[in-house]
Amino acid sequence: MLVITRAVEELNRRRNEAEAAKLMKRENFWQLVYSGELPVIDADAVQEHLEKAGLDDISVDDHFYYSYMLVRRTGAAGQETSPDAAPAMQADIRRLLTDESNIAASDRRGYMICTRIVPGVTKEMLWRRAEELVKRLGDMHPHHFFVLYTFTEAPLLAAPYACELLSQYAMRILTTENKVVSILNPELKDRLEEDPKDMLIPAETWREWLLQGRTDDILFQIRRLLEQRNTVYSVRYLSFIFYSLLDIVISVFSDRKLSPGDFLARVSHGSDFAQASSSPESLIRWAENLLREAGSDLRRGKEAGSLLDQVKDYIEENFSDPDLDRTRIASAVHISPDYLSYLFHKEAGSVLSAYINERRIAAAKKLLQSADMTLEEISERCGFSNSTYFHRQFKKLSGLTPAAYRKQYGK
Repeated sequence: MLVITRAVEELNRRRNEAEAAKLMKRENFWQLVYSGELPVIDADAVQEHLEKAGLDDISVDDHFYYSYMLVRRTGAAGQETSPDAAPAMQADIRRLLTDESNIAASDRRGYMICTRIVPGVTKEMLWRRAEELVKRLGDMHPHHFFVLYTFTEAPLLAAPYACELLSQYAMRILTTENKVVSILNPELKDRLEEDPKDMLIPAETWREWLLQGRTDDILFQIRRLLEQRNTVYSVRYLSFIFYSLLDIVISVFSDRKLSPGDFLARVSHGSDFAQASSSPESLIRWAENLLREAGSDLRRGKEAGSLLDQVKDYIEENFSDPDLDRTRIASAVHISPDYLSYLFHKEAGSVLSAYINERRIAAAKKLLQSADMTLEEISERCGFSNSTYFHRQFKKLSGLTPAAYRKQYGK
């Protein structure tokens, strides 16, 4: 009996060590992504890193809900938690999160939290969980206050940009109570525009011009604002234009019920805040890219329905090709692969790769019912280059092996 007890204890110890090691690898991965040490512009490199680290529960195609947890001592504005308290604080936050959430230290002021988007979990549910999280942390640590700045659903490849955006908002929107703050909340707009008179910009005019597609007019006015400074600029002034324009774009996207996540993932590949604010010329280049992509996405938003039909038609015509993937489909309908994944999930309610598999299995069922073909021939005819993968997917979606299905439903 003692031998069995010790064996069980040893098994549990090894299991706990394995889980702790994987947790450490997961948090290290997110820290590398947020810091930019693992460049998300190379999706293949990110996926390769995940595979080497054994993080098979994370994919570059996954979407997450990003938040930034600011932690400060009560009555000590601007003071972060002490280094000794930080590990214990992070452990407490981790224990209160769901299995779909990951936490990583972002800087000395707080932590980035990302929650994988799964079916059945709504934004309202995520908001309630966030409110419960800050409340419980406030009860556990009465000498600190916790502010959770939330963003929106975005692809994994948008993580560095979400981190930069949220941490900047954490410096601009302050509170001394445990609170959840959505940076997409329209009520914050007036507060963010309460700036010195020498920094005023025609925000409402730019907003209307963006809705009308007049992006060149916005760029012209930005150039005029910069010219008025007589070649003497401050980073503060450049950053004001940077974030004001970004606020306007996000606001317009939110009003049009479009997620800014995929859009921000693309524009962040071209530059970041530090690069864009390094000179007036860099700011203009960043603004040109931002407005070009924003205008394009807003136009596509109006055509999302017809675009989804084009995607499904293309899949219907090409599902038998084993090389069919999201990159090829995206190229055929002239959008980015990331935007295709987001659009398909939003409009069709399913993951693109899963839809392709379902279409292939549906075709395989018809052939199994009527055609005198071998299972390998059917697998190839339906776009599966690997017969083992075909058998596994068929059983997963139908509950039967191909041979059992043919026996039960064949002619």
